[in-house]
Amino acid sequence: NSAAKIMEQRRGRCGEYAMLLFRLLRALGHHDARWVVDWADHVWAETLLLLDDNDNDNDNSAADADADTTTTTTTTPSSRFVHMDPCEAALDHNLLYQEWGKKQPLFL
Repeated sequence: NSAAKIMEQRRGRCGEYAMLLFRLLRALGHHDARWVVDWADHVWAETLLLLDDNDNDNDNSAADADADTTTTTTTTPSSRFVHMDPCEAALDHNLLYQEWGKKQPLFL
């Protein structure tokens, strides 16, 4: 499966599209991107993103505007893998396959 061939033919299955996304992520500098294989019947891509702790919270910008401005917030960077499934147009939807009623194998 070459990325050029998939782009030229504009057709494929989940494996081809996930591989294409994986290679695009790597080309864009996401060297921690990975191609995840569910040996039952599906594949997708994930990439490691560095986040501030505030990125994991809900949007509290309105509440923060009303807060006392004399305190300072210190953020510590963290990281996590973000799920990307080009066949399902899913981004960061980790429980997608469980919602299908699919029994997922354990991923390590």
